[in-house]
Amino acid sequence: MKFKFKEKIKKVIMAFTALSVVSTTAIALTAPAGAATYFTNYTPKIKYDSNKNIDYCYFTKGSSTVKLSAGKYFVNGYSTCSSHSTSPELSGATCGCYDGAYQCYGFAAFMYDGVFGKKLSSSYTYEFGWGTIDNDYLFVTENNLKRFAMDVPIGTHIRVRTANNNQHSLILAGRTATTITVYDANGGGSNSSLLESGSSNYTNHCQINKQTFTYANFAKRYPRIDFINKGV
Repeated sequence: MKFKFKEKIKKVIMAFTALSVVSTTAIALTAPAGAATYFTNYTPKIKYDSNKNIDYCYFTKGSSTVKLSAGKYFVNGYSTCSSHSTSPELSGATCGCYDGAYQCYGFAAFMYDGVFGKKLSSSYTYEFGWGTIDNDYLFVTENNLKRFAMDVPIGTHIRVRTANNNQHSLILAGRTATTITVYDANGGGSNSSLLESGSSNYTNHCQINKQTFTYANFAKRYPRIDFINKGV
């Protein structure tokens, strides 16, 4: 059975909550930050593995190839932002920016464009309709997450919430019959007991993680999905 979504023809609202160890203040971007690291001039590219899952994201800078793989940073690829803030458009933060979004949302937008060749800001938003009229979301369980993961394409942007109601952006990087793998930036470390072997668990500002969960453990880490974008 296919997973059913409620489709809304609207642009993604480029707001985010940083899941950092410092703050979880949600903001809406209104103007670019002069000190931000802009990726506008770079073309995102995706390296896939033999199973057609996402291995990592990268871009070229002159004659150099910059990998945005686990452990790197969505800043310049090499080091953490020198001025991290959950209000980058006001503070002059040096967090990475792409398609009008910063930090976790900006990194997700960069990868999304690499997968689909389409801006996240102009993609359809799919909501679930399982909440109230004004508050649509999916309560994540092991079973419905597995159905969901098998029904959407690799590269799907997943807007999640933690048990503490902090919003975060993930990119679906891979799935098996028992596990789901996601890429993110500025997410902070997860409870290590929830992660499968080989997952990264970095906590520095704007640092990139690639994490694999069982479906049950993902549901513990991210018990709610607000909406998704899947390349349309």
